Amino acid sequence: MITDENIDEVITRVKKVIGNVDLVLPVEDVRDDPFKVLVATLLSARTKDEITHPVLPKLFSRVHGPKDLVRLDVKELERLIYPVGFYRTKAKHLKRLGEVLTEKYGGRVPDSLDELITLPGVGRKTANLVLVLAHDKPGICVDTHVHRIFNRWGYLSTRTPEETERVLRERLPERYWKDINRLLVLFGRSMCKPVNPRCSTCPLNRWCLYGGKRLIREWYKLLWDQFGPQNWWPVSCERGDPRYEIIVGAVLTQNTAWKNVERALEGLCENGLLEPHRLLREDPVVVKRLIRPAGYYNQKYERLLEVSRWYLERSSDRVDMRDELLGIKGIGPETADSILLYGFDVPVFVVDAYTVRLLERHGFITRNEKEVWFMGEMVKGKIDLYHRIQEMFHLTYSDLSERERVKVFKEYHALIVELGKRYCKSRDPMCEECPLGFDIHE
Repeated sequence: MITDENIDEVITRVKKVIGNVDLVLPVEDVRDDPFKVLVATLLSARTKDEITHPVLPKLFSRVHGPKDLVRLDVKELERLIYPVGFYRTKAKHLKRLGEVLTEKYGGRVPDSLDELITLPGVGRKTANLVLVLAHDKPGICVDTHVHRIFNRWGYLSTRTPEETERVLRERLPERYWKDINRLLVLFGRSMCKPVNPRCSTCPLNRWCLYGGKRLIREWYKLLWDQFGPQNWWPVSCERGDPRYEIIVGAVLTQNTAWKNVERALEGLCENGLLEPHRLLREDPVVVKRLIRPAGYYNQKYERLLEVSRWYLERSSDRVDMRDELLGIKGIGPETADSILLYGFDVPVFVVDAYTVRLLERHGFITRNEKEVWFMGEMVKGKIDLYHRIQEMFHLTYSDLSERERVKVFKEYHALIVELGKRYCKSRDPMCEECPLGFDIHE
């Protein structure tokens, strides 16, 4: 995600994107004149540039300073600024603006934020832009583009432009204050559009919260169309406890292929040992022989004993259940979450090696000799990486009900495994045939 640590790189990438954008904002034509900057900014509010641009020469041919606004009546001002949005209201503001600037400020435009926001028709956005363009002073002009893009990036989470400005003043390095509005206006019009943003081609889509969420949802649809429902977790023993079979399978599948687990489960089923009480009472030699196909049978036998005791004595609280599972030696986040998702319908996404491989090949995860980064943020080891990936999937589907999330997380996990087996292999991946498209980031 985009944070204080990587904001410099983000701004650099934004500048590269807009480097070829041929667009001049209305106020840039008059930026040497504080009065004209103020008037142009006021007129451009809630009005498209292609409408504001032709109005300015017409207005400024008659209006050269505050006294000219005082001299003209409101009807004449309406005629001069038509068809900008809310032209009648803006004409009244211009008339009053001329009077205030003449009477209170001697015809000059004030150069402080507190004074500017007292002027007729001037809000914080306009005041900040005047500070920057007319007076070359630091200010953060937050319009709909700046507010939308910073929230999409996940750099902040705010409800209003005013709140966004306050947070940016606290967090954004001051060296970016003057330029951030122009940068993000151009970026917002060419790439990060309000509707149908170009996330697939955006250079920040592996860092951006919004772009990452869109891509993850798109992948799910593509995988579903390719492979169909997987209906995980497979349970086949009619003589045992289905939930307990899932738990045993989650332990046995550690560091081995599922086909080996199936052989072990088949043996346990045939001997009636997919019941926790019976497995705990059975001769260790017998259990170890039956689970031997799954590998590491001595260690896994001990884990099965512990997890079987946990199953019989477990807490009813889901949070406590996860903590209890993680407290068992040999049970890590992937195994614990597999048990919770498939065995207890807890909406947690399971992150396995296939998921990490997929995200790394598509640029969400980057590495060098000493560091690992996820979506532009440095992570502190495997457990931290696991939880950051999991959080991303949780955020992506936070709008769904708990029942819907459980269904999606089960299918998504299984679909990624299927993708990894068929296409996104550890060796000789079949990238050109991949249903997610040939979009690999080296």
